[in-house]
Amino acid sequence: MITELPDDFQFRESNLFSSPIGSYVLEPVDTDKLSEWVLQMSKTEYGVQKSNRGGWHSSLFQMPSPEFENLWSMIDRSVNHFHQQQGLISNVYISDLWFNVNYYGSSNVPHTHRGSIWSGVYYIKTPDNCGSLGFLNPNLVSTWNIPKSIMDENAKDNFTQTFFVKPEKNVLYVFPSWLQHFVDANMSQEERISLSFNTNLEGT
Repeated sequence: MITELPDDFQFRESNLFSSPIGSYVLEPVDTDKLSEWVLQMSKTEYGVQKSNRGGWHSSLFQMPSPEFENLWSMIDRSVNHFHQQQGLISNVYISDLWFNVNYYGSSNVPHTHRGSIWSGVYYIKTPDNCGSLGFLNPNLVSTWNIPKSIMDENAKDNFTQTFFVKPEKNVLYVFPSWLQHFVDANMSQEERISLSFNTNLEGT
């Protein structure tokens, strides 16, 4: 039963300590051509081991290569729009960027991006069942006393312990670098291919 209040009853709400997540559709991007380029690079470079369990993580780029120069520019504009939407004065820049190829069974364990302001991921190839992007609630105390059994479809996201985003090709997600996140295992026989990045304040 929904509790009704008198018409003259005043109610105000403040949403404290939220964790904003922005999404942008970046088109047109030739993702097929970019996929081929990334897969070719994965065959010639060893890659590095970070949060990835299996799969391939490229070395870091501090400047765009011609193959993704336009995409770099679109991400830069998007993340600066997101930054300013949070009421922050100044600009940010992409401090480093890398590519990920997750094969069948590959995943990324929960982690943060220390030393950055905003981080993000852009999806280049997302076959069905390729694994979701998950975020962990930094306010874990809230999950102690509010069981999932009392949450309906309208329950607010800040009461959930984990928030999942289904990867979509051509979509960029931007989030605070301190927000712990992970990637579920790719259960598709095709590769999941993505681009990730960090940002810092201009002048730093």
